Amino acid sequence: NTVHFDESLASGRFVARSGCDEDLDERKQVYSNLPSIMTSVAQQEISDLPADIQECSVVYLPQLGYLLAIPNAAGDTRDEKDFVLDGLEFMFVSDRVAHYKSRRTRELDATLGDTQCDIVDK
Repeated sequence: NTVHFDESLASGRFVARSGCDEDLDERKQVYSNLPSIMTSVAQQEISDLPADIQECSVVYLPQLGYLLAIPNAAGDTRDEKDFVLDGLEFMFVSDRVAHYKSRRTRELDATLGDTQCDIVDK
């Protein structure tokens, strides 16, 4: 049986059972490992950030890829120039969290790809 009916119902789309497609199974395995991968990269990123930045995380957004997220990066400002950080490309702010592309998040984009979209498109 190819269709995983419970997951298909829950997600509102066709979901294949494990073992039907080796490439798809590998992509799902990568996706399930994303939290630990992103935590590891965030730990590396924090060491490169200015000392006044005490926390960061790496997030994955389908179609945007991997982003470095820094809470309250520029306080209450709305001026984009206040979000400039050396070595990072400012992308956007959402709920007082600034999102950036870094060398490491670009590496994740290049090596892991758009993981969730790859699974859905498969």
